[in-house]
Amino acid sequence: MEVRDLNYHKRRRDVREKLTAEGNQVLLVTEAQNRRYLSGFTGSAGWLVVAPDNCFLITDGRYWDQVKKQCADVELFRYLPSVHESLAGALICLLKEGRPWIGAIHQ
Repeated sequence: MEVRDLNYHKRRRDVREKLTAEGNQVLLVTEAQNRRYLSGFTGSAGWLVVAPDNCFLITDGRYWDQVKKQCADVELFRYLPSVHESLAGALICLLKEGRPWIGAIHQ
């Protein structure tokens, strides 16, 4: 199923503005209904990371093609159970990639 809604980008922009206003930089979205509201992703597993300049969806191989179809403007971060052990492990790897907002997360 392909979902198209031009409001996803605006919703994430609004979230970023609110985060900035409150002194935060990143939002981790783990609830399926909230993840869908912000990205359009209808899969049952995954985490959405809304960062200052990008948005990432962490999910496993069952959903990679679905993410590409439903969320073209969201960057897929491939969760690999053999590498990451869990979604939390994949999130840690994403944070360690040297993104400009990492310092703010660890303060």
